[in-house]
Amino acid sequence: MRRDMTQPAAWTLALVAVLTISMSASAATLTGVAQANPVSPADLTALSVGGDWAVWTSTSNPRANGTPNNRKDNVTALIGDVSNILGANTRGVTVSSTQQISYTDGVSPTTATGVTVSGITSTALSTSGAGVELDITGDPSQGLFVRLFVAGYRKVGTLTATLNGATTYTDSSFSWGDDKIGRLYLLHFQPDNVSDLLHISFTGAGSSSNSHVLLSAVTVAVPTPASLPAGLGLLSLITLRRRRR
Repeated sequence: MRRDMTQPAAWTLALVAVLTISMSASAATLTGVAQANPVSPADLTALSVGGDWAVWTSTSNPRANGTPNNRKDNVTALIGDVSNILGANTRGVTVSSTQQISYTDGVSPTTATGVTVSGITSTALSTSGAGVELDITGDPSQGLFVRLFVAGYRKVGTLTATLNGATTYTDSSFSWGDDKIGRLYLLHFQPDNVSDLLHISFTGAGSSSNSHVLLSAVTVAVPTPASLPAGLGLLSLITLRRRRR
């Protein structure tokens, strides 16, 4: 499902009450939406209040591991390392996506402004079904917003998110030619137990020369008045689903 998540900034405190009520159920929940035109540059610091962020910008091929090239400093890491799907290893790429990022609380470097990011992918270029995967730690006491900045080259991407006890979210609405346009997935999830990790896989269909999909950056945030406007479209889906139970 693709939605325009541009919302009036005035929707703040009233939505906090709605969000608190909608997250009070004990059952694990997972909901997502796809955004074709994310804000660029994306402020990772602002999008990770109370949570975590990570970014992959290496051009190394192959990579020894899928550890982020930079991440939010002085927090408990919620975002795991990336693993490859089908390939022998993960790798970076030399041509960046159109997505730009900024932040002021990184490990090294500490700050960045309007930096264009590449991403991480599988060494199995041109292989249909190849891609990357990772896990994200949640909080049983509250829901979290997750943003996944993705791109691709000559592929149709499929994003699949799974959480124990919740309905799987999957989307294949994004396709790429030669442009590597940056795109965004916004997820909301809340596990029953802290050991129930949110599992994300992002794969690409198609076998053109050097075709691949990329994961560039991930943010995790506790819902706040500042983050609610961007997540309002998703919040409405969560509330509607709970009312139907």
